[in-house]
Amino acid sequence: MLRLPVPSRLHVAILHPHLELPTSESRKALPRQIPLSDAVRQWANTASLVAGLYAKDLSLIGRAMEDRVAEPARGPLIPDFAKVKSAALDAGALACTISGAGPSIVALCSSRPQADRVGAAMREVYLEKNLSCSLYVSAVNRKGTVITKR
Repeated sequence: MLRLPVPSRLHVAILHPHLELPTSESRKALPRQIPLSDAVRQWANTASLVAGLYAKDLSLIGRAMEDRVAEPARGPLIPDFAKVKSAALDAGALACTISGAGPSIVALCSSRPQADRVGAAMREVYLEKNLSCSLYVSAVNRKGTVITKR
């Protein structure tokens, strides 16, 4: 297994809408074909993300998080996704996108205080619409999965 380095300053704000979005539904939303230009850009972003992690370049990491394939297809499945993303970026997030198959929305931030501000801005979009959600703010886990016995 290859372990990628994670800059210690990197934090996340995760907005989890209280709704069910089955992975199977998210998969069905993905396009069967994508334009070559989008594919090339997506692969370049993947390489840039790895380079940004190794270089500890938060700006490059943020730019590399642009999703040209899944986000445009899955975004409409998440209520007010575009407004939440816009609020996160306006509040200073390095990047904001869908976490996995959704419905969680994740914003990358350069510090804990920034992640707190970004998370509050994200949650405010849902509060204004009376949509139920949970907000999680944390440093990015640099250790990986830990199995504990109960």
